[in-house]
Amino acid sequence: MAQINVTQFAQQLGLPPALLIEQLQAAGIKRVLVEDTPLTEKDKTQLLDHLRKSHGAAEAKQKITLTRRQTTEIKKSDALGKSRTIQVEVRKKRVLVKRDTTEAVAEAAKPVLDAGEIALREAEAKRQAELAARQAEDAEEKRRRKEDAEAAAAEARAPEEAKPAQPAEGAPAAAPLAEGTLHKPEVKPEEKAE
Repeated sequence: MAQINVTQFAQQLGLPPALLIEQLQAAGIKRVLVEDTPLTEKDKTQLLDHLRKSHGAAEAKQKITLTRRQTTEIKKSDALGKSRTIQVEVRKKRVLVKRDTTEAVAEAAKPVLDAGEIALREAEAKRQAELAARQAEDAEEKRRRKEDAEAAAAEARAPEEAKPAQPAEGAPAAAPLAEGTLHKPEVKPEEKAE
């Protein structure tokens, strides 16, 4: 940001330079001030603080009011066909309140849960853990039963699979059923060797 001198700052504020120099010296700026002296941000801040203290606004404002005005025009024609322009102005006002920091710290510090609520939550968590353990045991038991039933069924089928199937008299020998198929595979005629 470019440096600004006393004269330029006085023009921005709408004050005569002599009055600004007097206020800067009253604010506690010790160096020699003339109209060409450059001002720093520290000087401006020091002047602002001094003016706030002298006018009774030492503490920051707790409430800020924002007002917004919006003007629009509506064109309307009456029964005779004559058009008129109506100006509509909408005013909105919003007040922002700065919360006190001690109140905010006090709200953040107070516990949300008391001891009874914490005990209830711990008991509920314990019940949930027990339920999850029971469900895991039940699932494991079902899996074991299913495996045992499959093993018993496989043992029961084993003697039947060991016997070769006897084709009927005069029928061609069929290819053995492939495991996992739902239909009987077709027997292909043997190719003639040339």
